[in-house]
Amino acid sequence: MLSFKAPRRTVLLALGLAGVLALSGCSSLTPVYGDRSTLMGQALRQAKPSSVAEQVIYQTLAVSFPISTKPADPELRISASAGERGLSLTDVARATSPSEMVVTANVELLDADGKVLHSFWRTASASFETDWQGFSSAEAKRDATDRAAKAVAELIRLSLFSALSGSRT
Repeated sequence: MLSFKAPRRTVLLALGLAGVLALSGCSSLTPVYGDRSTLMGQALRQAKPSSVAEQVIYQTLAVSFPISTKPADPELRISASAGERGLSLTDVARATSPSEMVVTANVELLDADGKVLHSFWRTASASFETDWQGFSSAEAKRDATDRAAKAVAELIRLSLFSALSGSRT
């Protein structure tokens, strides 16, 4: 009986390894239809950021829309602002205070001549808590600003894909 189980075990192990190797070829993350170039958006010139929120937005968008220096490419101008608002409606003293960071961005896409092709605004928010420790409160605000700016960037990215494909925003 031992001689019968050993070859069967070897055959099953060999089939299992062959199956794993066969399926490993199916695990690439490429588009099923089309080529890789359809994943990238059009190259855009970017205006200089004037705030941390704008910088985060531009950096996040650079992944989908390569930065261009060619004068013939459209220019993306973003004016973003970040504002904090408290979420607590009580005057009772607490160890922490809930707040929300709201980032709003006005976006303009201009052609090579400076004519506005598309104009829109997007907003997003991120919650955070502050406490009596100044450093942790400042870091919580910074983190919330980054999270809200990245969320706005994602909304802008989707709107730009739509605008550049010819759809309305």
